Amino acid sequence: MKFRFNILLTFLFVLFNFFFTISCEKSIYFKDVSDCQCITEEPFYGNLTIEFTRDTEQRSPQILILSGFYEENNVIDTLQTDTVPAYRDFIYYQVPVNHYYTAVCLYIRDGDTIRAVDGGFVKKESYYDSDCDTICWKLTGSNLNLKLKNTRR
Repeated sequence: MKFRFNILLTFLFVLFNFFFTISCEKSIYFKDVSDCQCITEEPFYGNLTIEFTRDTEQRSPQILILSGFYEENNVIDTLQTDTVPAYRDFIYYQVPVNHYYTAVCLYIRDGDTIRAVDGGFVKKESYYDSDCDTICWKLTGSNLNLKLKNTRR
C-alpha cells in the first residue's frame, strides 16, 4: 500500500511539474511588451509635412507658415525652399500640437504670383493599446499639399 502511494505521489508530482512548465511558457499574468510599437510619451510637438512643386527651371517657391486660419494672417515663419535638396518636394516643420495651421506657397509664373493654400489641425490623440498594455499616442492631420495642379508654362 505504501509503495502504491509513493508511486501515485511521484506520478502526481511529475504531472504537476509538467503542466506548470507548460503554463509558464505563456503566462496569463505577465505580458511581454518588448515588441510594443506605440508612442508612450505624450507628444507636445508634431511635424507639418508640406508638399510643394518645383518648376522645370528649379525655381524655389517661398512658403509661409501661419498659426490659425489664412484670413487671420498670423505668420509665424517664412521658409525658403532653396535649401531643400532638388530631389525632395516636401519639407517638415515642427509645431505645437492641438492647433490649426495654414501654409501658403508663393509661386511666381510669368510675373504673376500664384498662392497655394492648405491648412489643418495638428492633433494628438490617446488610445489604449492592449498589446502594449499602456496608453499610446498618435499625431494626426499634419499633411499639407501646396502642389500646383498644372505646371505647364
